[in-house]
Amino acid sequence: MSNCSMLRNTFKKFLNKPITPLSLSTLHRSSFNLNNQNIFYNNKFIKEELSVRLSHRIYHLLNLSYGLPLTQPIKTVIKLYDDSLDKIDNFDLDKKNYVEFSRLLLDIKNNHSRLEFDISNGISLIRDSYTVDIIDDKYLNKELNKFFISRIGIRTLILQNFEITNHQNSIFNECNVKHILQDCLTDISVLSERNFNEEPIFLINNTDDINIHYLPSHIYYILNEVIKNSVIAHNRKDILDKEPIVIDMFNSESELVIKVSDKGDSFSYNDINKVLTYSYSTEKIDDFDREFIIGGFGFGLPLAKVYAKYFKGDIIVNPKLNCGTDVFIYLDKKIDFEDRII
Repeated sequence: MSNCSMLRNTFKKFLNKPITPLSLSTLHRSSFNLNNQNIFYNNKFIKEELSVRLSHRIYHLLNLSYGLPLTQPIKTVIKLYDDSLDKIDNFDLDKKNYVEFSRLLLDIKNNHSRLEFDISNGISLIRDSYTVDIIDDKYLNKELNKFFISRIGIRTLILQNFEITNHQNSIFNECNVKHILQDCLTDISVLSERNFNEEPIFLINNTDDINIHYLPSHIYYILNEVIKNSVIAHNRKDILDKEPIVIDMFNSESELVIKVSDKGDSFSYNDINKVLTYSYSTEKIDDFDREFIIGGFGFGLPLAKVYAKYFKGDIIVNPKLNCGTDVFIYLDKKIDFEDRII
């Protein structure tokens, strides 16, 4: 752990404490029978639990392979986690200021929203430092999947705590998928206009209201990353009259399947593993334009797959060489809240 000297003692204080396994059912029940005392004790537990989990994430980052922790971008991420851990540990929580504490946690979550850029840049620096690629993509994917699964758990805890504290509600709700999709398409159209000077054409075949008990932010993230890839593929294909990106939804009692089909630039079936590799991208981005970026750092699709699999769904990519790509998003409608541990 060569970067340990740059870390505060807070990291060492919590590192040896075990993470508390929490089922989604336990998390969901925390929004029942709320009163000031219960909300305070929830915040007290979250304060301790997040400190332990952030310490474990720092340890994970310090031990990434291929010299990644020695790169400046990964050092930046480690410092971000260390600063966040220090803010949480130093907050003097009491029964009068737990609302302020929950807002601090939400600020921390938002400050961590774009760390994928730094991790991607760290990987790129290692690749560019050698004449031969020393990174085993399969092994690195395994390491980063573990990191991001844990990160999803941390962000879920923060969001649930914020809802409980400020709105006395739960983040697990009946989601209207059509409404989430429409919000997503609106945001992607803005990004496309800014990046490509044109709005994409979308064709939604199923306009029925479909509700699913899920986290709305997870559905949005998955749809956003998959559909952005289709928009990029369309704009990489040099044709004047671009066909619409077609979105179909197939609903059953047990699952919801969302199919996103484009006729844009595609790739060989042999390249599927490469496409699902962290930091692989067909686009190049400028670091200064992060706020309005539509793609280019290579984390969108593999991370979307992690989000889908987090609740036992999946994403299947079916390339059609020179004819576009079909992407199938599977969402499990019968999530076992007792079985899913975060």
